[in-house]
Amino acid sequence: MLVGRPFGGTAILYRKSLANIIKIVNTSSWRITALLLHSEDGPVLCCNVYMPTDNGTNDCLDEYIDMCSKHSALHADNDAAFLLVAGDLIVMLIPDFIICSVSSAMTTS
Repeated sequence: MLVGRPFGGTAILYRKSLANIIKIVNTSSWRITALLLHSEDGPVLCCNVYMPTDNGTNDCLDEYIDMCSKHSALHADNDAAFLLVAGDLIVMLIPDFIICSVSSAMTTS
């Protein structure tokens, strides 16, 4: 087993007693682990994510937007009433690159 940087992944741990209200969701991505939690208020899609690092390139931005699209598709495909995204989002609030570029790219597509 390889561990540490740059090897890794994501996981979600839950109590065995909750197994009857949880469905594991296939994400087809090592960057996203997801499960559907059936609650009294409706299904909750819980995602643990490891977003791409911002190295200032267009490839990085494309990969970041692709990951955002995958979250959106997972939410729609699973008919979840709620979406919980947690993990390593790798978002810095200072640079305009991620904030402006991702939001404008998502609103124009």
